[in-house]
Amino acid sequence: MALPAALATNTPPLVNVTSILTPTTLTAPVNRYYIGVSASDPGGWIVNVTVFANGIPLPDSTMYGVLFYTNTTGQYVFTATAVDNLGAATTSAPSATLTVVAPSPYTGGGGGSTGGSAATTVNVTVNGGSGSGVFIPYTYHVITAADPAAGQVFDRWVASGGYPQLGDPYLYNTTVFSASTAPIVLTATYKVDTPVPCPVCTHPRLLVTVEDLPALRARANSANPMHLQGFAPALQQALSHANQAWSWSFAGGTGKPNLAIWRDTGSDSWEGDHTEAYGEILAFAGLIYNDISYARRARDMLMWVINTAATNLATGNTSLPFASPWFATFNRASHYMEGLPLMFDWLQAWPGLLSPADKAAVRAVFMRWCEDNLAGYMAPQPIRLINSPALLANKGFRNIANNYASAHGRNLAYMALSIDPADDPVKDPKLGQSYIGNTLRSYVYDVTGAWLYQKFACMEPPALVAATLPGVAATTPGLGECMHGGNEPEGFLYGTSIAYVHETLQALHTVGWATPALAGPQVALLNSSWWDRWQQAYLHNLAPDTKMAGGALSYMGQYTQMFNYGDLLRHYVDPGQANPWLTLGWWAARTGATPAPSQFYFRLAYGTWGNCDALLAIKHYLVWDAAAAAQPAAFQDPRPALPSTTFFDPAINRIVSRNRWAADATVFTYKASWMAINHQLADAGMFELYRRGEWLTNSMNGYATDASEIVGVSSVLHNTLTIQNSCTNASLAMPVNMQEDEKALWPLGSQLAEGYISAGDPKTNLSTWFGPAPGLRYVAATTDMTGLYNRPSPWMPGNAAVDVLQAVRSLVWLDVDFIVVYDRATTGRPGKFKRFNLNTVQRPVLAPGTGPGTGAPAVLTAVNASSGQALTVTSLLPDPAVANVSVTPSPTWTLVAEMEPTRWLVQVEDATRPTDVRFLHVLQATDAGVTPARARLVIGAVAGGTAGSYQGAAFDRYVVMFARDVRSPATPVTAATYPLPPAPAPAPAVHVLTGLVPYAAYSLAVDVVAGTAVLSQGGGAGALLATADNAGVARFE
Repeated sequence: MALPAALATNTPPLVNVTSILTPTTLTAPVNRYYIGVSASDPGGWIVNVTVFANGIPLPDSTMYGVLFYTNTTGQYVFTATAVDNLGAATTSAPSATLTVVAPSPYTGGGGGSTGGSAATTVNVTVNGGSGSGVFIPYTYHVITAADPAAGQVFDRWVASGGYPQLGDPYLYNTTVFSASTAPIVLTATYKVDTPVPCPVCTHPRLLVTVEDLPALRARANSANPMHLQGFAPALQQALSHANQAWSWSFAGGTGKPNLAIWRDTGSDSWEGDHTEAYGEILAFAGLIYNDISYARRARDMLMWVINTAATNLATGNTSLPFASPWFATFNRASHYMEGLPLMFDWLQAWPGLLSPADKAAVRAVFMRWCEDNLAGYMAPQPIRLINSPALLANKGFRNIANNYASAHGRNLAYMALSIDPADDPVKDPKLGQSYIGNTLRSYVYDVTGAWLYQKFACMEPPALVAATLPGVAATTPGLGECMHGGNEPEGFLYGTSIAYVHETLQALHTVGWATPALAGPQVALLNSSWWDRWQQAYLHNLAPDTKMAGGALSYMGQYTQMFNYGDLLRHYVDPGQANPWLTLGWWAARTGATPAPSQFYFRLAYGTWGNCDALLAIKHYLVWDAAAAAQPAAFQDPRPALPSTTFFDPAINRIVSRNRWAADATVFTYKASWMAINHQLADAGMFELYRRGEWLTNSMNGYATDASEIVGVSSVLHNTLTIQNSCTNASLAMPVNMQEDEKALWPLGSQLAEGYISAGDPKTNLSTWFGPAPGLRYVAATTDMTGLYNRPSPWMPGNAAVDVLQAVRSLVWLDVDFIVVYDRATTGRPGKFKRFNLNTVQRPVLAPGTGPGTGAPAVLTAVNASSGQALTVTSLLPDPAVANVSVTPSPTWTLVAEMEPTRWLVQVEDATRPTDVRFLHVLQATDAGVTPARARLVIGAVAGGTAGSYQGAAFDRYVVMFARDVRSPATPVTAATYPLPPAPAPAPAVHVLTGLVPYAAYSLAVDVVAGTAVLSQGGGAGALLATADNAGVARFE
C-alpha cells in the first residue's frame, strides 16, 4: 500500500547501463556476457526493467541487468527502460559500442563470462509434440504439444536432462530456454479434465448467504441501534450523493454518472468517490431490505465500471479510466475492489437483473484482472504452480505476509467464486476447466494451491506445516520466521490486511470449498489457533490507558494508543483497525466459534471512534445483533483475563511485557524481526518503555514517503545501533546499483529496511523470568543483527557492502524500572562511526560534572515537568575519555505519525572511531522526587580471558554482566570473576549474569570482604545457586 496521490507526486525512475562504458570487442559466439543496469525510483519502486540491444528487447532482463548472448557478428548498443510502480518509464542513455567479431580459426571464440567452449549447441527432443532440434544455448525456442485425445486435456511439460527453463510448463504452446549444452528431453503429458466444482450455486454466497438473510432482514428496524444509528445513516448518505450524480437506467436514464459531480476518474489509487464502494452498500441494502430498487442502482454502477474497463482495456492505453495495469492490484484494489465481485454475486440474487451480456462482460474483465493478480506484486511464484514445496523455496514465500499479497488472494477468490458454471465456458478446449486462466472459476486453484498454501506455511508453526503439507520439512528456511507468532510483520497500519485473509477463507466456506478435498489441507487455517494468537497479540499491543482527544481532533473523544512498529500514519487506534475484528466477529457470530463474540464487542465498542468509513457499516451491521448494540457498555475489558501479562512472538522476535493489567502499568517492548517486505523498518534491537501513562523512550513513528524522508524508517529513530558500512571495492562511495531509498539510508549507517535485500535475518535468544511479586521480573535478549547492516552483491562482488563484521545487542529489562543495554559493534575498516541511538519524549539534560570532557560517564535525565516522572540514562561505555554524547531534537519529516510524542534523540559514539566498540547503558525510570541510583562500570573476566572479557554495570541493588564477545569462535561462559562495587556502595543483592550455558547449573560465590564475585558451574557451599535459562541468563539473589 502507498499514500494517497494527494500526499505524494510521482517522479520518473532513474536508470543507467553500467556495462560497456567504453568501446568493447568480443569474439563470437558471446555467451552470458553481463550487461549491468542500475535502476531506482525516487518515490516508489521499480517493477520492470527491459534491456535492449540495438532496440530489440532482451529476454530475462532484470532490474540488475541481463546476460547477453549472440553468435552474430556486428556492433551492438544497449539501452535500458525502467518502469516504476505508478507506470512512469525512463530510458537510459545508450551504452558505448560492443563489437562482436568472428573467431580466429585457431580459437574456440566465446566472448562473455564463460569464455570459449568446444560445445556450442544443445539437442532438444520433444516427445508428444513439435519443436525438436539442435539450438544455440541461451536462446528461446517454441515447443508445441500434440492435440489431446478425446476426453483428455493438456496437463504439463515434463523435462529431463540439461537445465531447461520453460516459459509456462502448463501451456501446450510455450518456449524453452537452455542454460547449458546438455541434451534436453521434453515430454507433453495429458490428463482427464477436472470440472471446477460448484458446491453452492445459489446467490448470495460471498460474505452473506441465502441462509443468513432472514436474520439480517429481521434486524433492519428502528429498534436495532446498529441499524438506526449505524447502517441506515451510512446508506442514506451514499444514496443521496449517488442520486444527485447518476442517471439511473431503470428510470430511463443512461446508467452513467455525471462526472462533474461523481469524483471517480477510474484510477488505480485513491478517488473522491469509489464507485465500487457505493455499489456494495447499495447492493447489500437490496438484500437486507429485499428491495430491488437498491440493486438496480448497484447494477448501473457495476456495469459502468465493467463496460468502461472493457472498452479502455481494448485500446491498450493504460492511462484511460479503469485500464491501468495496476487497477486490480494496487491501493484501490486492496481497499475497495471487493465491492465489484460482491456486487456481482449479490445482484445475481435477483433473477434477470443481470443479462447474459452483462455476465459475459463481467467475466471477461474479471479474467483480465485475475491475471493481473496472479502475477501481482508479492504474489506466489512460480505462477500456476500449486501445492508444491517449491512454492516455499529460498524464504521468498514470506512475501505472502505483505498487505498487497493478502489483497491479491481475496480479490482472486471473490472474482473466481462469484460466477456460475453456466456463465463460464472454457477459453481453450485443449486446456480444460481447471487450467488456471482458462475459466474464471479456475483461479480458485491459485487461491487454494498457491496463495493459501504459502499463507498456511507463513502463519503456522514449522512442525504443524511439515505435518500438514506433504513433502515439506520443518527445517525449510523461513518456516518459523514469517508470522506464526500472531503479530503482522508490517505492523498496525498495514497489518489490518489480515482481515483479507479471513475474508478469503470465509468465502471458501460459504461456497462449499473449505474442505481438504477441494482446497487442500491448508484450508485448516480457517479455524486455526493463529486467529486467537492474533487477538491476544493485538490486545497486548494496546496501551494500558485511554486518553481524550483535544483541539482539532476532539471529535474523536476517547482514544487508545498502541505499541507500534512499521509504517504508521496515526499513533492511535483508528477506524480501519476494526476490520479484522469485524471479519472475525462475523465468523464467530455465525458459527459459534470461540472466543465468544463479547471479546469482539468490547474491542469494537471501545476501540473505534465515530465517523467510521461507510463500508465498515456493513460489517458492523453483520456483527452487532440488536441486543448487543443496545448495551455496548456491558462488554468488559478482556485483557485482565488473558493468560499472561507478557506476549512473545517468536516469528518476529517481539515481546510486550507489563507488570500488571492496570491503567498505570509499566510496559516494556522489544523487537528484532526479519526484514524482507514493505513497511518493515530498520528496527531490529528496538526497545521501548511506557510507564504510568506516558512513553519514557519510544521509537519515533511515522510514514516515510520517499528518499528525502527515509530517516523515518532508519535505525536512528528506532532505539538501535547505526554502523557505517563501506564497499568491498574501497574506491566506491556506495554500492552503484542502489535505489533512492537505499541511497538515503546509506550515510545514516542504518540497517536495511522496506524489503531491500540484506545479508541475513537477525538471530535472537530471548528469555523471561517472573518472580513471586509483580515487580520482580526480567526480560533478557541477545540479538545478532549483523546481517541487516550488510548488503551483498553476488553479481558484482566489489559492489558488496559487507564491512560490518558485528552488530550484537544484549539487553535486560529488570524489575520494571531498569533497562541495561550492552552493544557490540565491529567493522573491518577503521574510521567508521558506530552509534547508540535513544529516542525520548522529554528533553534529556546532561548532569553537571558528567559526560565529554569530565572523565565521568555521561548521565542524562529526561523529566516530564507535569508528572515529575523521569528517565535517567547513564552511558558507561565507550570510555568517558573517548565518548561523544549528543542530545538533539529528533529529525522530522512530513508524515510523523499523528499524536507521536517522541521529540528528542540521544546519540553516543566513540569519537576515535576504532574498528571495535562496546556500548553499555543503564536506563532507570523514577517517580517525581526520587533520586536515581548511580550506575558504575564493572570490569570482570571470563575464565581464561583478559580483563574486560566479562563486563557489566552495578546500580541500586543489582549487578548485570555480559560477555564481551558472543559470536563464534566465542563460547558460552562457564566461569567468571568480577569485582563488587567499592564502599560505600552497598554490595549487590541481585546478580543477573548473561552469556552462560543454557540450562546449566551455576554457583556464585560472593565475598563482600574481598570485594569479588566468582562464578562457576555446579554447586558450592555458601554460594548463591541458580540455573541458566534457555537464553543463558541466570539470576542469583
